Amino acid sequence: MPWQQLGAKKRSKAQKEQLSTVNTKCADAATLEPSVDSLKASLSSMQEKLEATQFALSSVSDNLDKAQDKCTGLYSTLHVERRKLQRTAARKGLLERQIKLLKSVELPATRDDAAHAIKLLGETKSEKMHLESRLSKLMEKCALEASHSRQKQSDLQEQLAALKQRSRNLQKCCNRMPDIKAKVIKRAKDYANKENRTYKLLHKGVYSPEARELARTLVAAGCSREYVGRVIKAICKNAGVTVQGSMSRRTVSRAVLEGGIAAQIQIGHELAQAEAFTVSEDGTSNKHVPYDSHHINLKVPSYTNDGTEPTHENHLLGITSSPDQTAEGQAEDTVENLGMPWKYKLKALLQNGSNNICVL
Repeated sequence: MPWQQLGAKKRSKAQKEQLSTVNTKCADAATLEPSVDSLKASLSSMQEKLEATQFALSSVSDNLDKAQDKCTGLYSTLHVERRKLQRTAARKGLLERQIKLLKSVELPATRDDAAHAIKLLGETKSEKMHLESRLSKLMEKCALEASHSRQKQSDLQEQLAALKQRSRNLQKCCNRMPDIKAKVIKRAKDYANKENRTYKLLHKGVYSPEARELARTLVAAGCSREYVGRVIKAICKNAGVTVQGSMSRRTVSRAVLEGGIAAQIQIGHELAQAEAFTVSEDGTSNKHVPYDSHHINLKVPSYTNDGTEPTHENHLLGITSSPDQTAEGQAEDTVENLGMPWKYKLKALLQNGSNNICVL
């Protein structure tokens, strides 16, 4: 019988219980190895996923580069932890070899070594649990950062899609712009042609100043007041212009009266600004009835405000019939033609013998 079997027969009950306890702990330690390998495999797969995620998110935004730097730091930390696990595994293998040696050889000093080995095994287990908890925290942190990165990527993709849609809409608007511009130009031309081909005598129910001026011009040219409206329509029709409205004889007469009042206002304004003026008269008779024409010569200011100097003009004050053909009588007739506001002023100037008035 070998000496090992003899030694086994001589073991006490306490030794047998201690060896069984050691064997149980070694078996537990052996069962822990597959979990570490699975952790390593999951860690390597997670590392590959992180690398793929970092590569995909690197082109989206500069903010994702920070996440990649953090993942790199976590990878270095993981590498350190992996090295710790490798050292722990090596230490565990050494302890297992020592336990096998203790099983094969029973010496008095091996009890202390076994107790020390058991203590080291407990420390190894606690260190392993600590490393596992730290690794789980690191994995949770990586998963959280990966989810944040995916959320940022989805937001950026939505913004990019919105910008692309807006760019397409703007491009469509730009493509339609020439047609819209052409339609607007055509509409404006049609409206302008329509407006240019229509002459409106009335403006808000009142004959415009231009229409009244045209009526006075036609009357001055010798056209009868009864036919002024017809002449305007005939001329505009030959010119291809449509006339809106029609002037009656009474309207033409009122326009002529307005022109006479406006002429008196103009003469009064020019007299107020003139430093001197000359009044002239000429007369004739028809069937022993005398007729006198009255004129006034003065400097007329420029109505265009273009800086030109006043010019000499000759205005007709009217034709009257007076039985008194003396110079004093003709001067009185001239004063009467100028109207009430200037009558007393001219009389005072004539009585005072002013040198600014010349009567011919």
